[in-house]
Amino acid sequence: MWEALALTAALCQVLRNTVMKRLGHELDEYMAVWGRFTFLLPFAALFVVWHGAPAIKPGFVWACLLFAVCQIISTMALSKALKLSPISMVTALWKVSLLVLVVLGYVTLNEKPNLLGIAGILISMSGVYLLNVQRAHISWWAPLAVLFTDPGLRYTLLAALFFAPSVVTIKRAMQLSDPYMGTLGGSVAHADPAADWPAAMLALGAEMVCEGPKGKRTVKADDWFVGLMTTAAKGNEILTAIRVPVWPAGSGAAYMKFPHPASRFAVVGVCAAVTLDKQGVCTRAGVAVTGAGTRAVRARGVEAALTGKKLDAAAIEAAAQKAADGVDVQADLQGSVEYKAHLCRVFARRAISEAVKRAGG
Repeated sequence: MWEALALTAALCQVLRNTVMKRLGHELDEYMAVWGRFTFLLPFAALFVVWHGAPAIKPGFVWACLLFAVCQIISTMALSKALKLSPISMVTALWKVSLLVLVVLGYVTLNEKPNLLGIAGILISMSGVYLLNVQRAHISWWAPLAVLFTDPGLRYTLLAALFFAPSVVTIKRAMQLSDPYMGTLGGSVAHADPAADWPAAMLALGAEMVCEGPKGKRTVKADDWFVGLMTTAAKGNEILTAIRVPVWPAGSGAAYMKFPHPASRFAVVGVCAAVTLDKQGVCTRAGVAVTGAGTRAVRARGVEAALTGKKLDAAAIEAAAQKAADGVDVQADLQGSVEYKAHLCRVFARRAISEAVKRAGG
């Protein structure tokens, strides 16, 4: 999923720079930047109407203010750079922002880049740099040389330096506000019976790492969710890490849910993960249900019915019929016990079918 999002973001960045270059010659750059941020507001308002206002945590406002300052400076400088210099020169130097972002992410968010990631950035920077200087019919050192004489490129460097902190601060703002984009740990520690992540942690066999005055301890996902909004963490412990094992080749996973129309939490949700051998026989299965009861639980009957079977439509249907077994299904305003048990079976079948497809079955 992240690959598709990254490619989409890259395409949008290219379109943004092209449009800003055009606007820079037709509008005052201050007006162009003002318009860019102003036209974002209706889309943000539509999201709030659709999804509901997110919960706000302490520090959110400060993160947003820092983001706004950095993003405005960066965008203003980039607008001026595109107006004063050729887009090929600006694009070549703009890639400095990636290196700054990697360093800043490590310092502020403790996100350690791996060697492949750094190599990818360097290759991308080199490719864009050489491609653009060739397209502009200039020598490879020209963008660096004119950095000291071209005001447009000085603005580009300023934009690159402020772009990185704007990314870090908006990520921090997301972590402090919308659970849709928030932390996995927050959802798992909160243990809402209708949350999505608990089912995934159970199905995938995750482990939670708690830390308190007596040190660290590890708790399996099976033992973590003990009741309504209650976990195995003690009153003097906090969740510091989550370990999700890597499943072998031939594995696939999927999560399907019937969402509440207002909150988007799961009325019933099912996560399924399977591993298939070369003959298409299931050698491992993990299935968990959320939303139906007071806590997310493993559907062990479904897992047993899947393991050792070739997962055709009949086998999946038979296994899915056991989805509500062992689940303390609760009636509420969203439906009766019978209705929610039916949803367990329906969404178990859908999740398992999709997991098998992703596993190559």
